[in-house]
Amino acid sequence: MTSLLSILGLIALVPLVASNCCLPSQWEGAEGFHVGTVMNGTVRVSQGFMNISADTTGEKIALNMTVTTGIVGGIKHTSDMFVLQDYGHKMQYVVEKGVCTKSAMQGPFTFNCVPSNATVVMKTTVGSDHTPGTIFKIPFGSIGDGYLTITDSGCIPVLYQVTANINGMQTMESVGIYDVQKGIKDMSVFTVPDICRTPGTVISVSRPQIKVGF
Repeated sequence: MTSLLSILGLIALVPLVASNCCLPSQWEGAEGFHVGTVMNGTVRVSQGFMNISADTTGEKIALNMTVTTGIVGGIKHTSDMFVLQDYGHKMQYVVEKGVCTKSAMQGPFTFNCVPSNATVVMKTTVGSDHTPGTIFKIPFGSIGDGYLTITDSGCIPVLYQVTANINGMQTMESVGIYDVQKGIKDMSVFTVPDICRTPGTVISVSRPQIKVGF
């Protein structure tokens, strides 16, 4: 599970801050992602799908995801998991294979807006209906750059791509976002799972939380 969480940690959330382009305070959507890394000649790939629910007001993010990861030419492993990030209580819960892993959250909840240091690369259109959109470049200093494509109407994210060098590990990431809808269909998605309250099924760890592509 440790290697899987390490790969998921590369699906980095953009350090978002207040700007004029923000998503609704509550929204849901789906993401498909591909991540590739090269370290010491070893190529590792990860791909998957997740349903995401985000509540800015309650400072919570819930994810249901399926991830396949492994070394190129080697055995691949597929895992289903549920992730709840509760920024208000600074706690993350990851439920996988009948075990709940708890870890402390870090930083404030700043999830919904395009970063203030983003610059416009070009105007574009997205989808079969050619919806007007904008591609932003988001610098990460000496590490690398991210590129975020959003619709001009509603500030809906469509595509997020990253190229980076993280402590010598070459990384490429692509995240497609779709079916974004305002509101939360079922607020119980943000309830701490029963398994995370049951003695004997909970592991407490100290490490950075899983970060999810915008």
